[in-house]
This record gives sequence, structure tokens and C-alpha cells, in this order.
Amino acid sequence: MKKIVYSAIVGALLLGSLTAVASAATNSLIGKKVQNVIGVTVNGKSVKDAVIIDGTTYAPVRSFSEAAGYSLTIEGGTVKMASSDTQSEDPIAKELQTKYKIDTLQRNISTWKVMIEGHNETVKQSESFIAETKAWNEKAGKDDPKLDTSGAEEKLKKAQADIAELQAKIDAANAEIEQLQAELK
Repeated sequence: MKKIVYSAIVGALLLGSLTAVASAATNSLIGKKVQNVIGVTVNGKSVKDAVIIDGTTYAPVRSFSEAAGYSLTIEGGTVKMASSDTQSEDPIAKELQTKYKIDTLQRNISTWKVMIEGHNETVKQSESFIAETKAWNEKAGKDDPKLDTSGAEEKLKKAQADIAELQAKIDAANAEIEQLQAELK
């Protein structure tokens, strides 16, 4: 989490710096008055000061990128930065992320189980309708109309297929939960 917040702050500062470089190419800053000089720290480290000219903050890209752990190269008038952070992910953040994934999977499983219950009810109703309809058709005389069960049979097949699909999702989620819980140990 710290990494994300930190990256967002650094990105905003660097974007401002890159905007300044692009702006400098079209609107020369030479001769413009520096309105203010402000100190900046990155991860508790003081870096070179930034200046404010015409209401825009300009910061030295190289010192900011180095303080943030990025490598910086300039190729063909383009500033290129790459993450050079080799630190491992914060173990607390990784643990929280893993627990969140487990919780999400467990909630999905609960939802899928409720959906299976609904499909089971559809299966019962369809099977009951089919049985009653077949019984009616057997008792009906030659001149009586025969009732069609094809719609109920299609509904039954779809519900059974949906149950199988949801059960496969539950099984896969349970396997993933086991794997994630093993990572926590």
C-alpha cells in the first residue's frame, strides 16, 4: 500500500517535471522570475529544491527519480525512467492482500452456493412438472390433447448445467483458498 501511494506521489511530481521539460521546449523559461523555492523530501530523504515559476512547480527529475529508486536516462530528448526497486514486497501488505483474496473467494463461494440452491429448486420444479405431465398424458384419452414437456426438459438441462458450472467454480475457488492459506503459513 505504501508503495502504491509512494508511486502515485512520485509519479505526480515526475509528471509535473516532465511537463515542465515539454513546456520549456515550447515556452522558454529563460528570464522568467522564480516566484518561490520549495524543499521536497522523498521517503524522508531531502532532494534538490523545486522552484515555482508562473505558478508551476519545476523539480529536478534526476534527483527525484534517484531518491524514489528509479533509474533515469535521456534518449533523443525524452526522459525515460524505470523502476530499479529490488526490495521485496512489504510482508504485511502481502499478507493483507492474500487474506483479502481468501475473503473474496469465500464470499464468491457463498454466492455460488445460494445460486445452486435456486437452480436445485428449478430442477425439483421441472422434474415434478415433467412427471405430472407424463402421468397426465398416460391417463388422457386418444382425443384429449397431449401436454408438451420439452420446455421443462430444456429448463431442467440448463439448471443442471448451471449447477455443474457453479460447482466447478466452487471447487476451483476452494483449491485456490488452500493454496493461499499455505502461503500464509
